[in-house]
Amino acid sequence: MIQFRDLVLEDIPKVRAFFEAYASRSCDATIGGAFMWRKYFETQIYMDDTVLLFKVQRSAGNTAFLTPYGDIDRGFGLLREYCRETGIQPAFCAVTGRELPYYEKNFQVLSVEFNRTWSDYLYEAERHRTFAGKKLSGQRNHVNKFLKSYDNWSFEPITSENLAEARAFCMEIERQREKESSTYEAEEEILGEVFDRLEEYGFFGDLLRVDGTIVAMAMGETIGDTLFVHIEKARRDYFGAYQMIVQQFANAHTGGAVMYINREDDSGDLGLRTSKLSYQPMELLDKATVKIKF
Repeated sequence: MIQFRDLVLEDIPKVRAFFEAYASRSCDATIGGAFMWRKYFETQIYMDDTVLLFKVQRSAGNTAFLTPYGDIDRGFGLLREYCRETGIQPAFCAVTGRELPYYEKNFQVLSVEFNRTWSDYLYEAERHRTFAGKKLSGQRNHVNKFLKSYDNWSFEPITSENLAEARAFCMEIERQREKESSTYEAEEEILGEVFDRLEEYGFFGDLLRVDGTIVAMAMGETIGDTLFVHIEKARRDYFGAYQMIVQQFANAHTGGAVMYINREDDSGDLGLRTSKLSYQPMELLDKATVKIKF
């Protein structure tokens, strides 16, 4: 029987190779999705040369697995043996529409349950770069007002020279945020680790300034044809700063083969949901929890 162990940052290079080979548009198949939240979900893995398996705790005593990466047939074979030996009910979370047919074809599916809270927001990158069209006129107007209001603005990458300043800004905005999300208490620790271990995470990020003061920032990664935005922060007292960082970040990191932007889920936060919907997603990437019988 295989043995699961805790996921650690030293696993990033090997895990990234599996994710890049799979090239999913789901945020769960990214370094940010897997590693930033590994303590919150008590993430464990089994990994060898051909397969990567994830085991998580969705709540106390509520174990689930992710769809195997790499050799999927072998992965499910290993999980079948593991579940039989441990008595765990085989349940799989974050199952996308791309993966669901595999379950329906190969197993007796006992239930499929979707949770809107965890649906990713997927956008066409070109629309974020231009905010063209009637439906995005609000975002475009905010950007135009920002440009008219603040002559001395700049956009720059996060580097070792400004990293401490970027971290201080991010933490300040995080502490001002309304504490509606169920994941709020974990986020400050998570953000701190990202800044402390940014080189290992391999994220890129950018800052938006007005008169030298940071007013917004964004940070993410690219896998396949998708830019994943893991962190977005902006000051509310600078009109249009949020729309401006969204557009500038898209301009800096999409184009060519990168045609889509995933800005992750809304965690059930109604304010965040309203905001993300206003940017007109091309798709809500729904994900299910699937219970099967091996």
